Amino acid sequence: MLKANKKTKELRRKVKVISYTGFIFLILAIFSVSGYTIAKKYKQDIEYNYLRSLNELSDFTSNLEITLTKGIYANTLPQQYGLSAKISAQTLGAKMALEQLPIDYQGLDNINKFISQTGDFSVYLTNTVSQGRQISEEDMENLKHLGEYASQINSELKDLIAHFDSGKIDSEKIFSVYSNLEGDSADSSSLKLLSSSFSDMNESFTNYPTLIYDGPYSDHITQMTSKFLKDIPEISKEEAEKNVRKFLGEEKSVNLQYLDESSGNLPEYKFKTNDLEISVTKQGGYINYILNSHEVSSINLSYDDALKLAKEFMSRNNINEMKEKYFSINNGICTINFAYFKDNITYYSDLIKIGIALDTGEVVSYNATGYLMNHTQRDAPSKVISKQTAEKSLSKYLKANNCNMAVVPTGGLNETLCYEFECTGENEDKVLVYINATTGLEEQIFILLSSDNGTLVM
Repeated sequence: MLKANKKTKELRRKVKVISYTGFIFLILAIFSVSGYTIAKKYKQDIEYNYLRSLNELSDFTSNLEITLTKGIYANTLPQQYGLSAKISAQTLGAKMALEQLPIDYQGLDNINKFISQTGDFSVYLTNTVSQGRQISEEDMENLKHLGEYASQINSELKDLIAHFDSGKIDSEKIFSVYSNLEGDSADSSSLKLLSSSFSDMNESFTNYPTLIYDGPYSDHITQMTSKFLKDIPEISKEEAEKNVRKFLGEEKSVNLQYLDESSGNLPEYKFKTNDLEISVTKQGGYINYILNSHEVSSINLSYDDALKLAKEFMSRNNINEMKEKYFSINNGICTINFAYFKDNITYYSDLIKIGIALDTGEVVSYNATGYLMNHTQRDAPSKVISKQTAEKSLSKYLKANNCNMAVVPTGGLNETLCYEFECTGENEDKVLVYINATTGLEEQIFILLSSDNGTLVM
């Protein structure tokens, strides 16, 4: 009887094991099928997004071509203003669509420049019209050239879409190669054809016209040289090394290695230590940037602590007449923006950014490019309106709490003296408004979003 019970128990145990094992295999099979279904749907969704982005890019450039052509014929300020606003919106859409495509962007620099520059040029035209000025013949000629290139891109995009529709380019194959979901080799003919089509478009910009205007994508920006360093002689690599050691406060002990040198708009010598990279300008031997690979382990310091340490760092290195403006805290590093400040005027182009690690308090980043490129002796405008007159240009929905003078960049190489009004808007919004101190016109408006991690300027 005992043996029978023992056999029965053993049989039940085996049945349970088999049942559990079968159940586990069933669950795994369900998850496998479900996972395959989800992966397939995910793959289809991204393929669809690629094709949608390509079609959106075509639509935006097609509309851009039409709007640019209309711009040539618009002869009244309201029409010109409206068309400029459309161009800005269409280029933004085109840029977003282009960013969604599986293309190597190093080969799309000219297309990206065309889209960015066209959008920026439209902002320049909008500002021109807003100030009651006529669009010049040269600007009209630039609109014509931009329209011709938009037409060319649009034609080539339509040919590319036709390749997809005919099956000559396989969107599924492109996705597989791009994401490597199926281990496909990178020599997919479809991906090659897609990439080469965009490369051909990119290369067609060989005779693209130079656009000179006041905006961040203007061609004259790439030719900009340092105002601060222009008359200062170059120093040797050995002198640069001495400057680095002095700046770091470790003239003899630091293990400093020379990396290389760079040319361009701001020629530099580059050095490194175990955890630092440092660049020094060839002209004058000024420190341009420091970057420390230090990873913050804990938060031991506040913003006030970081500000004090940053100011002490500047004082040790004879960096004077700078005023803290905004800060941000990311990954335990507090980065503070300092702007040149003299005679109660803030010069926002002349920036130095200092990053303080909130665990140890050491300086982990330093960037003086803004200051080194822009700092110069400025001439004050001959005629400046009063603060009371400038305040009349504020919206009735804003309450001015404070007012200072500031020189602000206008987008390109120019800058403008403004009244900087710190205001409160509806719903207690913090708003910065810059009123041109000569014309009384609004130059810029920013919304400030403040938190424990800093101030976001929008």
